[in-house]
Amino acid sequence: MFARHGYAGASTKDIAAAAETSETVIYRHFGSKAELFAASVTGPFIAFLDEYTAEFKRDLAVQRDDYRLLKLYIEKLYDHFSSQRNNILALISASGDPEAEEAVRAAVARMNQMFNELYGLSAELWTHGGGFPLSRAKLWHRLIAGMVVSITALDPLFLPDGWQRPARQEIIETVTDLFLHGLYGEDPSKNARGDRSANSALR
Repeated sequence: MFARHGYAGASTKDIAAAAETSETVIYRHFGSKAELFAASVTGPFIAFLDEYTAEFKRDLAVQRDDYRLLKLYIEKLYDHFSSQRNNILALISASGDPEAEEAVRAAVARMNQMFNELYGLSAELWTHGGGFPLSRAKLWHRLIAGMVVSITALDPLFLPDGWQRPARQEIIETVTDLFLHGLYGEDPSKNARGDRSANSALR
């Protein structure tokens, strides 16, 4: 209900009807709509962030290859965000609503903590020869998460349906290549001569 109608549009009356109970029962258990939102949306989302961070730490302990590590990172983000799509939509719709401010702030604080932990892990990887600029690690963690949120939460807007729809693995590999190598999908120097020739032919 929060994902479909937004925080303001999801009334406790409608939520109670959907749960086949009464508003009295809801308020007895949660006290307020804001507390219900925190329990149903923020709590599970924070639990997901905790689980995701722990999984990434385990991956880092056994995997040192940059491509495979980044792919694992994106793959697990994709799967987790896909499973949390309603929670993410609910959080997005509640952003800026004064009534939901405390619950949303708690989710944002936990996300910031996760990004700080991931940066610390990236710094550790960098000291062992990670082939990436550490100065940008704080930002690219957030940009990767933002892109995956867009792909999963806003899936109907950005990904075609029917036979044209890309498979899960294609999406994950394309996002991995895009962040690791840019639009070329591999080392750009390998394509430099071919691209110049193509441009010359076009001119």
